[in-house]
Amino acid sequence: IQNNKITGVFVDFGKEFTAVNLHADQINASGHSKNLRGSSLSPYSDIVKLFQRIRDESHRFAVNYHSTLKRQKVSKSLLDEISGVGAVTKRKLLKKFGSARGVAGASYEDLREVVGERLATEIKRVLK
Repeated sequence: IQNNKITGVFVDFGKEFTAVNLHADQINASGHSKNLRGSSLSPYSDIVKLFQRIRDESHRFAVNYHSTLKRQKVSKSLLDEISGVGAVTKRKLLKKFGSARGVAGASYEDLREVVGERLATEIKRVLK
């Protein structure tokens, strides 16, 4: 069902949502650039700009959030998976061996000197 009671406005009542197009002459506008140009003659141009700003802000927020998640994932290390290795121990190991791969390749004796016998055993068990 379509409702064009207001001049220049296209309303489509769907089953799950209602679509309102304030650019009735651009029902199938491709991309956002046409929406941004819009029609300066439209009495709804201020409303359209408000919706565009809301859309742009929500997109900026989503992109920022996903970038944060990606940074967190990239900064994770195999050392984070070892029970008993916290931030301080991780720093000690990385300072001594250079990387998680360096820790994995270190001898039991070298690990024991840095973190003690119990933790050296756990590191060797997890990183074998």
